[in-house]
Amino acid sequence: MAKKAHILLAAILVAVLSLAATYYLLHEKKASGGAAATPTGLVGLEACGKGPALAVVYEPGQERLAEQLVKLLRSQLASDLPKDTKYCSVSADTLQTKLRVLPAILIRADNVSERLAKIIDYNISIKGFHPVRYDVVSVFAYQVAINTALPTPTYNVEATLVVVQGSIPEARVDVEKLKENKRVMDMLAALFAAKITDVKEVSIEEAEAMGINLDVRPMVVAYSQEDLTQGTESIVRLTDNYYGLENADLRKTILYVFTSQGLTRAFEMLNGVINVSGHPSMGSGPVHIVVFEDFACPYCARFYREVMPEINKMVSDGKVTLHIMDLIVHKEVEKLHTLLYCYYNKTGNGEAYLDYAKKVYTWFEKLMSEYQQTGNASLLTSGFEELAKQLEQELGMKYSECEWAKQVVEESTQEALSRGLTGTPSFVIWREGGNIAYYVIGFRDADLFKAIVASLLEQQ
Repeated sequence: MAKKAHILLAAILVAVLSLAATYYLLHEKKASGGAAATPTGLVGLEACGKGPALAVVYEPGQERLAEQLVKLLRSQLASDLPKDTKYCSVSADTLQTKLRVLPAILIRADNVSERLAKIIDYNISIKGFHPVRYDVVSVFAYQVAINTALPTPTYNVEATLVVVQGSIPEARVDVEKLKENKRVMDMLAALFAAKITDVKEVSIEEAEAMGINLDVRPMVVAYSQEDLTQGTESIVRLTDNYYGLENADLRKTILYVFTSQGLTRAFEMLNGVINVSGHPSMGSGPVHIVVFEDFACPYCARFYREVMPEINKMVSDGKVTLHIMDLIVHKEVEKLHTLLYCYYNKTGNGEAYLDYAKKVYTWFEKLMSEYQQTGNASLLTSGFEELAKQLEQELGMKYSECEWAKQVVEESTQEALSRGLTGTPSFVIWREGGNIAYYVIGFRDADLFKAIVASLLEQQ
């Protein structure tokens, strides 16, 4: 059900950077057509001939990565470049120009597709070649490198990574642990297309005093004497010598990386409080906890068993108001979610909703156990339909009477996704009257929720 975090996140990064996703293949395809990589007897860009050409420029030690890039690009850019385009690899030592990222991708062609033209920097010309934007090529080369176990890109500009910490302990990055996580550090270097030489941390107040105002924390920015915006579009200047990532999806991806890698337990979002009106609700405490769930999520089932009792205690103690919302990852459970939302809308009974939800998770775990024993995939398809019928009997309601609720369930899912909540269970937590909400992705033990609630109750 889950992939390794670094593979999943790298794929997200490439997708965010537009065309790079189109050009990456998880499984290498055989190249069709095109010329040989490098004509014999010539060096440098001259090796690419005089016509349309794509050159991958590499430094010593990157030969195999350059070879992989040439193969992938030849296969994936066939419709974006002229048919007679030659693909070649060139040592950076043969060029007089220093490129910011290596490997780099240079293109010489009069006619390229509109989508390819968007990521070419025409402000730079090297013997008639123009480089692909540094922010795009750095992430693309990083993706290919980690999936082929090859060295990651290198950079000819330097930067210090600055972590702007959150306002409570649970929303702060363990900086020492971050420094030791080479995979994440390489990813951040790729995002800023710069060699990271140090990592520092600042508080929200210190960041704001420097002119850095962020809507999500913890978040990273880069400090550099170089102009990190040069040859990029996703990197923006925040204030003198400080740079950030303009794309909101990239920032959400970083937050996902930090939480999934255990570098922080939660993140906070300014104006992050969500509308819970009409959804199942229990209690009247000053701290609100929203649970986004999916009835085919084993970790949601575990959350109900292990953590929900502790949250219910905080509800009973008058500390917490609990809300339940939908984040459907598995379409097979749409009927279950719709039926239960419809039931709550009719009865207004939040405690009964929780009891039925717990029962549904018990059914689901039994179904998964049977599937694992038999390996019969059709069992799952028919199984969820049977669970929906069983729930109809339990509730005394028909799905045909509740189809109107399907839209509410879908809107709840879109609300979660728009805020960077990509998995289940996920949580949004805030204090009544505040405008900062704390986001948690994935199963966490009760201690985290107790700590966040305690931190929020201490706030004046």
